[in-house]
Amino acid sequence: MTAETPRAIFIGNLPLEFEDKCGVLTDLNGYPPAASIESFYGRVIGLAAEQNGYDEPPGIMMPDNVRFRRFMDGIGMVFNSIGIAPPRAYWMPDTAPVGGFSTEATLLSALEDEGFTKQFDRGVRHTVYPNRNAGALPAFLDAARAKGIDLVSGVPYYDIEHRRNPLNRSGWGRDPENPSAPAFPDRHDIPYPPSCLADSFKDLEVAYSHVTKRNGRPQVFIKRAHSSSGEIYGASSLEELQATYQRIAQEGRLSVNGKNEPVEIQGAIDIVADLSFQYDEGELITPGGLTIQLFDSKHPDTWIGNMWNVPIPNVPREDQTRLRQEIEDIGYKVKRGLIQELGQGNVGRGGVDIAIVWERGRLTAKVLEHNGGRLTGAHPATAVARTLGITNQPFLFTKVSGTPVAGVADVHKHLKNQGMHYTPDAKEGVFPLLWLERTADSPGSGCGYLFMTAPTQEKLERMMADSESVLQQAGLVTV
Repeated sequence: MTAETPRAIFIGNLPLEFEDKCGVLTDLNGYPPAASIESFYGRVIGLAAEQNGYDEPPGIMMPDNVRFRRFMDGIGMVFNSIGIAPPRAYWMPDTAPVGGFSTEATLLSALEDEGFTKQFDRGVRHTVYPNRNAGALPAFLDAARAKGIDLVSGVPYYDIEHRRNPLNRSGWGRDPENPSAPAFPDRHDIPYPPSCLADSFKDLEVAYSHVTKRNGRPQVFIKRAHSSSGEIYGASSLEELQATYQRIAQEGRLSVNGKNEPVEIQGAIDIVADLSFQYDEGELITPGGLTIQLFDSKHPDTWIGNMWNVPIPNVPREDQTRLRQEIEDIGYKVKRGLIQELGQGNVGRGGVDIAIVWERGRLTAKVLEHNGGRLTGAHPATAVARTLGITNQPFLFTKVSGTPVAGVADVHKHLKNQGMHYTPDAKEGVFPLLWLERTADSPGSGCGYLFMTAPTQEKLERMMADSESVLQQAGLVTV
């Protein structure tokens, strides 16, 4: 390998140092550290499956402890079995306060550790791909370069202090000080539910009035500007909205860098189907143009994964092609708008959630929310599918119900013994992609996601049900 050949390194957790009023360290999306590790390491493991044109497999920067070494050994076994070169680990000193969650202090202290710094070859550019380029990461990259380690970010900087950034929800709702002024979707003719922001408690009355008058119904959703799906609250009156806002503010759920972030008040809509698409620097990267979002049957608001290359559910066959074209048009408008307002090269990665709704007697597509400036839960499976060459057949990425209590290697072996594991020749089967088990010495509740693919939707859905069953029966997942 020549000194000129670059290398890619993925950082799985968010290097951000936020503390809520309860004294709990959280990341930009409001998750506690353990959940951040489980969610975001899984996302970059998926991206590391795609070789990205580099001569060597990508690396992953992660805390050096027993749990993650066991995880990387298991992932190596899985990747080798499906024909993908395993990622290389860049081990950080495990000095973070909880389970390897990297604050600015722990990132910078890692550069003082010779065992960490000697893993980087001098004279080689290492391009870092974080979940989101924000918080402590720029300072870490500057400090690394000062020590002779050529580290640069592969994604644009995300400015969390930008209060009307179209990369998050604060740019998609109307401004409460001037709700008649167009927001991002209005400026770019993007179908979007009536929405208004509230920067503080005093804005709630204006926001609620604006949204309910435009929407013609009293029900609204409350969404944090930077949060992911899952932290969404409902209200059916101004009084309920105000009470909910006060509660989540007191719990510290709105605190970012010591200040409350804006919330979006969005008009409730009746959803026929939940879909999404993903982009990289504005370019659509979703196989088939869209994904079907999967939700927990017991908790209908809880996202558990995505399915690709299947028909839109609950939609007649004669409307399928037209709605796909509508979604493609929305994707073009989102891309054009982001590039116009942020500039080429400043868009980065993100995703758009789409709702199919009835409007004026016909089914149509609307943007439900935009999650920009970061990886989404669907990005890793897309990268894996491209690497495996299966982007034209049904595949899915889903969270198992219950709690994983066995490691990724044991799960992979059991699926293989059951004849269910993915084989490159057949291009069919199941394997664990993100799988961090719960143990007595590890934080969090554990998190298990499976990737699977089959030639038909019917077989894929049967495979999903069978995978859950065999893992639970073997005691690898507890219900």
